[in-house]
Amino acid sequence: MRIFDRGIEDLMANIEEHVEWMFGDAEEIGSSDLSACVRAVLSDYYPGELVQASVQEAALVRNYVHNAIREMSDRQRARKAA
Repeated sequence: MRIFDRGIEDLMANIEEHVEWMFGDAEEIGSSDLSACVRAVLSDYYPGELVQASVQEAALVRNYVHNAIREMSDRQRARKAA
C-alpha cells in the first residue's frame, strides 16, 4: 500500500494536517466533506495522477480521517470547557 511508503507517522501527520485545515472551523461535517478530505490525503500519495488507491487504502484513510475529526472535536470541546 502506497500510503504506508513514508511510514505510519507521516500518514497520520498528513491526515491531521488535512483535517485541521479543512474542518478546524467547520460547524458541520457531511459525508461529502469527509470524502473530499480522504481524496486530498490520497492525492498526496498519488501525485500527478488519478488516485489509484485500493479499496483497502481508501477505507483505512477514511477511518483515520474520521478518528482525526473526532479527536479534533474532543480537543475543541476541552478548550471551550476550560
